[in-house]
Amino acid sequence: MRTTVIIAAVLAAFALSACGSESPDEACPSPTEGTSVEMADFSYAPACLAVDAGASIELRNSGEAPHTFTVSESEIDVEVAAGATDTVDLAGLAAGTYEVTCTLHPQMTGAIQVR
Repeated sequence: MRTTVIIAAVLAAFALSACGSESPDEACPSPTEGTSVEMADFSYAPACLAVDAGASIELRNSGEAPHTFTVSESEIDVEVAAGATDTVDLAGLAAGTYEVTCTLHPQMTGAIQVR
């Protein structure tokens, strides 16, 4: 019986920690002003970019693998081949903070703050 209670407590703690993920604002406390993002070695640089509403940003993939720049809660999903450059128009994004993920490499995350 005691083992069952311990297992239940551990599972409950695990479930609560999984639900407590960072909000986009917490993931981007100190954004970098700019108009470009470098994608390489499974990271975005800067990890958090601040842009004005309606801006376009340049995506440069200097890595050996293709990557995507996929913005949560939007239709923005741009794949950039290794060694290539592309531009993404952020005109449809309202002010706020958005998570960015590479759909090909889900561990590759970042954020954009639109003002």
